[in-house]
Amino acid sequence: MESMESETPDSVPQREGDDSTSNSPGGFEEGVEDADPDAGAGVEHRSEVTARSDDGGAPDGYEGGVEDPPDIAGEGEPGTEGDAPSEQEAQISEAWRGIDGLQPDQWADASQEERLATLQQAEDAAASIQGRDPMPVGVDSDVDDDVYGYYDGDRIAIGEYSLNNHDVSDVANTVAHEGRHAYQDYAVEHPGFHANDDEVQSWKENMEPGNYISPEEDPEGYRDQPIERDAWGYGDRVTAGVYGARGL
Repeated sequence: MESMESETPDSVPQREGDDSTSNSPGGFEEGVEDADPDAGAGVEHRSEVTARSDDGGAPDGYEGGVEDPPDIAGEGEPGTEGDAPSEQEAQISEAWRGIDGLQPDQWADASQEERLATLQQAEDAAASIQGRDPMPVGVDSDVDDDVYGYYDGDRIAIGEYSLNNHDVSDVANTVAHEGRHAYQDYAVEHPGFHANDDEVQSWKENMEPGNYISPEEDPEGYRDQPIERDAWGYGDRVTAGVYGARGL
């Protein structure tokens, strides 16, 4: 799962990166038309997320629904590592619990277009709380079935197979993860936006050409590099506040 001017790839669980440019794949279709097309114009890296579990399905341990979130509200600055969400993350979880389309029963009955509209609503809410421009959310029919989605600096794309077959909690995690990469890009491009300057510097260095580690190169190194470690933790905490924690 995946920003600013760098050459990192970024897609979700387990995100597989490739040093591609911000041009979207041929199969990408936007789900909305009113998002700012220039919102991520500076980014050159792509971040993907691929199969979260060994069988390519939803992660083990996701339990509960939007109506029964865990009581995990915490405090701290955005990007806090660990199990406790930051205040901002808790606000996003609360906003997402109020989106009817993210309810598992409504998701199950929704068309592809309706699901995309719901995901755009989720991204818009998260971006508003974070203080950045929202990314367009669309579907990419050209990626492999194990690719959940990616962020390329201009948009968040959800793999068509994932959109049509995976649990809403998993797809929402992808949107959260990739939206976090958009936040990271914005923070690097706007000094002082993120409270932790050292963390922003680590993101900037990670985004430099040649510094991003793809999961094919080194799966452990991929998950442990600054921008992915932050995005994975963020996505898990936000969706845990909506659907409950998942076992890792």
